[in-house]
Amino acid sequence: MFQNLISAVIEFAADGISIFGYKIYFYALLITTGMVCAIIVASQLMKKKGIPGDQSLDYAIVVIPLAIIGCRIYFLLFPYSNISYEQFEASWSWQNFWAIRNGGLGIYGGVILGYIGAFILTRIKKQKLFEIGDCVIPGLLLAQSIGRWGNFVNGEAYGNLVLNPNLQFFPYAVFADGAWHQATFFYESVFTLIGFFVCLILIKDEHYRDGWCMSFYGIYYGLVRLVIEGMRTDSLFLRVPIIWERRFWETGIRISQLVSVIIIIMALARIVYIYRNDIKNLWEKRHRKSSTKA
Repeated sequence: MFQNLISAVIEFAADGISIFGYKIYFYALLITTGMVCAIIVASQLMKKKGIPGDQSLDYAIVVIPLAIIGCRIYFLLFPYSNISYEQFEASWSWQNFWAIRNGGLGIYGGVILGYIGAFILTRIKKQKLFEIGDCVIPGLLLAQSIGRWGNFVNGEAYGNLVLNPNLQFFPYAVFADGAWHQATFFYESVFTLIGFFVCLILIKDEHYRDGWCMSFYGIYYGLVRLVIEGMRTDSLFLRVPIIWERRFWETGIRISQLVSVIIIIMALARIVYIYRNDIKNLWEKRHRKSSTKA
C-alpha cells in the first residue's frame, strides 16, 4: 500500500521526476546542484580571505538570476544555423523568452552578465571585484562540471559521429539520436573539474595575486571551449540579422569560439597587468646582468 502511495505521488522518467504531476527535469536538478556547490565553495574561500561567508549568498541572489537571463539572451541572440529569420523574430516573444524549461541556455551569456552583476555589486558593497571573483571562479568551474551532465541526460552537447566500432564506447563516445557521437559534454565536464582543483592550488601559491583565478578561468576555459566547440554538432553561430532584408548574414563563425578567443586575450592582458611589477623587476635584473657582462 505504501509503495502504491509513493508511486501515485512520484513518477520516475528517463529525463526527470514528476511530483504530484509536476515534472522536475534531471537537467534542472543537476544545474541547481552545481549552483549550490558553487555557493558553498565561494563561502569557504571568502572565509579564508577574512570575508564573511554569508556574503556568497548576497552575490548568489544577484548573480544567479542575471546569469540565467544572460544564458537565455545568448542562446536566442545567436541561433542555430537551421533557424530561419522568421523563427528568430518569433523567439523573442515575452512568453518564449521565459520558456526556459523547454531548453535553450548558453553558458557564456551567463558568465558575461553574471560578471557585470558581480562588478556592480562589488561597487555597491565597496569590495574588490578580483578578490570576490577569485572566490567565485572555483565554484563556477565545479558548477559547470556538474551541469554538463545535464546535457548527457538531455542527449545534447555531443560531437561528431564516431563510425569506428572500436571507439564506440563511453567515455570517448556517447549514444545519442540513434548513433554514436563524441562525448564532448564529458570532455568539458572533466576539464572544468580539473580547472576547479587547479584554482584551489593557485589560491594557496605564494605568488598568488587577486585576479589570478579569474584570469586563469579566462585562459583555461577559453582554450577548453575553443577546442571542444570545434567538435560539437550543435554549436550556436554568429548570424548577423539584416533587419531591412529580413535575413541573416551568415558568418560561419561559431560564436562560443569567438568569445573564447576574446576572453583568452583579455585574461592574458590581465595576467600581465597583475604581475607587471614582477615582470618589470625581472626585466631590469636581466638587463643589469647583461650590462655587467658587457
